[in-house]
Formats: sequence, C-alpha cells, structure tokens
Amino acid sequence: MHSEFFRNLGINPKGNLRADDRVAHNGGYYDAYGHKVGWGDLDAADIEKLKRNLPPGVPLFILGEQDSFWRHVVHNPGPTGDYALTTGKEQHPGTRYVIEHARYLILDGEAYICDRSPRDADKVGRHQFKDVSFKVLPREHIWALIQVYLN
Repeated sequence: MHSEFFRNLGINPKGNLRADDRVAHNGGYYDAYGHKVGWGDLDAADIEKLKRNLPPGVPLFILGEQDSFWRHVVHNPGPTGDYALTTGKEQHPGTRYVIEHARYLILDGEAYICDRSPRDADKVGRHQFKDVSFKVLPREHIWALIQVYLN
C-alpha cells in the first residue's frame, strides 16, 4: 500500500538514490504513528512534490540514516547495511521516537525543519535549504501539531 502511494507521488519508497542536491541521504520516512513507509534520498524536487501532493492531514516525518536504521542494527556482517539484522523498532519505532528524532516534517503543503535544540527555539520562521523553503518548528510544537492528527 505505501509503495503505491509513494509511486503515485513520483518517489521510490525503497531506496530512492540521488547523486546531487540531496536534502536527506538514506533517510527513513515515517507516518504519524511511527510506521516506516519508505527510505532513501530526497532532493529538493522530491520535497516540493511531497508538499504539493501529500493529502491534507497526512504527516510525513523524515529521519536521518542513523536514527532510522543504524540505531536499530543488532548484527552487521559487512561494511554496508545490506545484510544487517535489525530490531523490529526499525520498522515501527512509534510516534514518540519519530517526533524526537525527525529532521523534517511534511504536512498540509508545508515543509518543516524539526528543531532539536532548545537554544534555537527562538529561531521560528523560514529557512531556505537546498532550494526548499522550510518553516522552523520547535520540537514541542510538533507534539501539539501531531496530536490533532492522532485523535
């Protein structure tokens, strides 16, 4: 189901690889319930497609490679993660984990940078990164925003 959803958006949910202009490299994509719905690189054009095409009320969290994969590896027999064994948490770490570790959130036509740093909480506003306009969103605001979609 998720694969078809992403393909309709023009994004490959299983290893989208980009050479240039990456906004996220080997990131994990998660829904509001903390289910992994895809992974791979996202470039500026992908982010813009998601902003335009994600249905209203459907949040998409983008986590970095470490938080969406490597933190969950229990055994890795090689130099890459191709044959790594992971815990079940990689596929479903839950809402709390996803919000605490998200780098980006796409929701209702907006792209947000998820601000992890309390010292930067006053930097709410817009930020331009890799030709994408993001709103900066402090972590505690993400919780309040997502509660609306979980209920």
